[in-house]
Amino acid sequence: MGTKNFSSQEFACPCGCPENHIKLELLYKLQRVRDYLDKDDKMIITSGYRCLEYNRSPIIGSTDTSSHPKGLAADIDVQDNGKAFRIQQAVFQTGAFTRIGFGKMNGKNTLHLDTDDSKIQERLWGY
Repeated sequence: MGTKNFSSQEFACPCGCPENHIKLELLYKLQRVRDYLDKDDKMIITSGYRCLEYNRSPIIGSTDTSSHPKGLAADIDVQDNGKAFRIQQAVFQTGAFTRIGFGKMNGKNTLHLDTDDSKIQERLWGY
């Protein structure tokens, strides 16, 4: 399962467990954003699916309502400010995502994108 630029393995839980319930809808939307970008602007996934145990761990410290254990979220490495701008611009231009977070995860600048329809839409937040 995957798209032209993303494989489901990129979204496997970082804890090493065999679980990976990433949703194809998320991959398709990420691909729309990737297709909008120049070929040199790679989107590096730093976190996709997370099992509940890993999501609750001190490493992540998130809640059970997180979109990651549902397979509906991805975090993208945006260490370069120019790259962060271009990816966010692509997100807005394609209309692929209406839930966007920007902040630091494990000390790295990260862009969070999710397709979780159970949460309030048209949201941009920092963390």
